[in-house]
Amino acid sequence: MNEKIDRISVIAYNGDAYSISVGNGWIPDIKEFLEITDNIREEVYLDVFDFSGYDTWTLDERHYVRVREQSFRIAQHFKWTMEGGSLL
Repeated sequence: MNEKIDRISVIAYNGDAYSISVGNGWIPDIKEFLEITDNIREEVYLDVFDFSGYDTWTLDERHYVRVREQSFRIAQHFKWTMEGGSLL
């Protein structure tokens, strides 16, 4: 929510690297951001159970997919750009 920061990047436990950039999207106020992200987190928590192979994933893999999917949906909602993938 800091207007001076346009991009954040993350490297996951498996070597994947992602970045999210505000670009031409909008920066919500903190209340709106928390409300939207809470809703998205709840949706993703339920949706990942339907992903192919979910029941065979390790706990790390389940957590990773949840975080990646949440990040994607948050970026999509605010019209931010999410890029990245495997470094390996």
